[in-house]
Amino acid sequence: MAGQDRLELHYFFDDDTHTIDAFVRNKCEAEVLAIAKEVISTYTEEEIIIQNEIPEEGGFTEVLTFFTVNKDAIIAAGGLLSLIVSTITLVLSRRPPIHPSQLKYIQAQDGLIPDQAKLVEAQTKVAESQAEINELSKTKLKLEIGKLNAEQIEKLAEQYAKEMNSKITVIQRKSNFYKQLQSSDKITKVKATSYNGQNTVTDPKPIDRVDFPLYILNTNKLHKEKDEDAILEITSPVITQKKSMKWRGIYKDQPISFKMKDKVFKQSVANGQVNLHENYLVKCLLHFVPELKEDGTVENKDYSVSLVKGEVTEKEVIETMQGRMHRLKRERLEATGGESSQATLFGEDEL
Repeated sequence: MAGQDRLELHYFFDDDTHTIDAFVRNKCEAEVLAIAKEVISTYTEEEIIIQNEIPEEGGFTEVLTFFTVNKDAIIAAGGLLSLIVSTITLVLSRRPPIHPSQLKYIQAQDGLIPDQAKLVEAQTKVAESQAEINELSKTKLKLEIGKLNAEQIEKLAEQYAKEMNSKITVIQRKSNFYKQLQSSDKITKVKATSYNGQNTVTDPKPIDRVDFPLYILNTNKLHKEKDEDAILEITSPVITQKKSMKWRGIYKDQPISFKMKDKVFKQSVANGQVNLHENYLVKCLLHFVPELKEDGTVENKDYSVSLVKGEVTEKEVIETMQGRMHRLKRERLEATGGESSQATLFGEDEL
């Protein structure tokens, strides 16, 4: 079809065969389609269909064609589809930035950013990139985009690819894609190209196998987070000296397991000074580590309570002694303009 918009993924091999592992191919295609779905839902309200064409040889080339359901607007939609396919092509070809929420974790745990200067540089680049993204219009694209010329489509695709490349769901999906490619020893490089009919619209450089790791997340753990005033229902305490044993509770209507690190509260429960009855609620300082799942969604794990501030009743919050001390110390720090971070109030090993 003369005006057909399509994305071609060319897998290069280290031999003269034209076959690819079926599991690798299907998993790679699933990740590409997930990224395409994210791009389409972000930038247009039009329903777009993606179809497979017969793969081409020369290594192995996957061909995906894009159509609009609105048949009365097919001609006008040409610019929209070219923009969508070009954006997907660039997203697949651009190395993801260091995600802001991962910076501190990577610095502390893996040492990938060996000195503070490089950390600041990375943070600055992310901030500048985010500032540019915030200036972009978030208005859904309409079919009138078909009036755009090739130069305008190229410029917009670059902007939208940068925006999509900062979304953690897209970063995860792209990581999955390149992880699958890396699992196949015969794949030496991959190249994404977008076409409109016989015309090349977007033609990035191929990604060599040696660069695949640059696209793959080395950890699924994000920066540690905390809820300063979490309301937690304690359903199952554990009175033991074994640190591996976790308590159970309900947080934001979800059952969780957590470590109780407030030694004073834990001892009060052991001594019978605290009566843990049904629907026993506490206000506490709750820590957790967000982790990325395969589909790019985030799941909180590794819950721990470093401080029980008080018991929550129907009428009030009855402060614990340690909760009162924490509140007074924080108020003094805030009044004097001092450091009010939690790391100042409690040692990092207690968190």
